[in-house]
Amino acid sequence: MAQKKPLSGIFSGDAPTAISKGLRGFNSISLLSYTTLTSLGDPALTLMRSGSFKDWANGIRKMIANDNEYRQMIHDVGVAMENIVHERQIYMYGAANSKLTNAFFNATMLTPWTDMNRHLAGAVGYESFKTEQRSAFKHYRQGVPISGQSTKYKTAHRYLSRYGLQDFLPEGSRSKERLSNTKLLGSDDKLRAGVIRFADESIFQPNVNDIPQWAT
Repeated sequence: MAQKKPLSGIFSGDAPTAISKGLRGFNSISLLSYTTLTSLGDPALTLMRSGSFKDWANGIRKMIANDNEYRQMIHDVGVAMENIVHERQIYMYGAANSKLTNAFFNATMLTPWTDMNRHLAGAVGYESFKTEQRSAFKHYRQGVPISGQSTKYKTAHRYLSRYGLQDFLPEGSRSKERLSNTKLLGSDDKLRAGVIRFADESIFQPNVNDIPQWAT
């Protein structure tokens, strides 16, 4: 069941599977009809997650400005890859929800809306990483343990460490590398993973990872 395979035994067979699939499709369409409207506040979630209006504005501005190279870099990170892969798999192999459900989400613009917001979140996350690295170097005091560092340094240290970027801190193994080097977005797995995690935590997107094991 967790692998999206039909149950065997008393519930096996084409009829029970078709009934179950139809009920799930009806449930999705009837209960999630206004999800796009309730998701209109998604852009504000990235602001709250980053905690910086400047970083939020820079990320949004660069994504909507005529900077195709920047947008392509964020796209190549794969922040919205899950939706793309999921849609392709549905049309190739089927899934627990039907093609009708997937088409419904596209028709209500929920899927493109979520994809767009995940790209925006990725950009905001990247801008916040650059800012926090600069703050860490600006307020770092050589030879002083982290407990004796300033509040601003501790904040930057905690923020970057949360997203797996502690190596880019002043005492990290990659302290000489700057996150502002956009080439890292295309080559560094740690930075890409951090951007994806920021997007995951900023934009709510229900998937198997967010469902308790007993409910799968």
